[in-house]
Amino acid sequence: MIKVNVRRKRNPTDKEFLKTIFVDKDYDNLYHTVEYFIYRNEDTSKRDRFGTIPRAFAIASAYYDTKDKWVYDVSVNPSYQRKGLATYLYNYIEQDQKVKLKPSDYLLEPGKAFWKNRLKNPRDDDFLAKVNIVKYNLKNSPYANYVAYLNNREVVSEASFDRESKKVELIRTEDKYKRKGLANLIYDYIEEDQKIKLKLEDGEAFWKARIKKSNPNDGNITPDKIKLIRVKGTRGRGGDKGGESWRIEVDGEKAGVVFINLIDLLIFKIGIKQMKFFRNVNET
Repeated sequence: MIKVNVRRKRNPTDKEFLKTIFVDKDYDNLYHTVEYFIYRNEDTSKRDRFGTIPRAFAIASAYYDTKDKWVYDVSVNPSYQRKGLATYLYNYIEQDQKVKLKPSDYLLEPGKAFWKNRLKNPRDDDFLAKVNIVKYNLKNSPYANYVAYLNNREVVSEASFDRESKKVELIRTEDKYKRKGLANLIYDYIEEDQKIKLKLEDGEAFWKARIKKSNPNDGNITPDKIKLIRVKGTRGRGGDKGGESWRIEVDGEKAGVVFINLIDLLIFKIGIKQMKFFRNVNET
């Protein structure tokens, strides 16, 4: 039996810790959002007489836009980061809302890194734990076949490896089991079994996602490559009354977002008067 060395993932998961948490949610019909909060199991005793746990005890949270069907304002308490809470929230929301989430138009750098990894190399660890791989050596042939079985019964993926050219000639995954990490699992298994490092020509599309690519712009961004596209804003980011929001694109690729929030002039003027009043009091 071959033990596959699992590479360190960009989005680590603490499975034991995730058994000690639960998700609570609240609805904001005015802004068409559902608010999700993660608490520790021990926090159930902190519910008030209305059955609500104070938000201050939440260790992670996210907001789901029911109109645009995306998640925004994902927050994880620094003491609980790198345990898989963001991934846990996204997976929970997908199941709860019966949707396949997409990146929002308002990603900060941590969000960009999260989605880059989530979209490139999707992985279902619970599913992969039920998969085992068996190698079959073909007689009078340079090929070795690797077959992945689900629960030791159903064939979910398979690959054919040429021992002479040291290449994977074919890899196939059943449609209903795609985007669960099977290709990565089989490639890792073959590398460990054959004691080699597979190369780019072994599945060009797969390897483009597996190997980090350089920035196609190389920093040479000129004004003619930049385009502003008006989009619908969200709460606090151009989506409130009088606000506006634009998506910034460079060569057709999203590069950022800019938004304007309208300030209530009456409140602003009252605030200025109060500041002047206190300043005068302090000066006298």
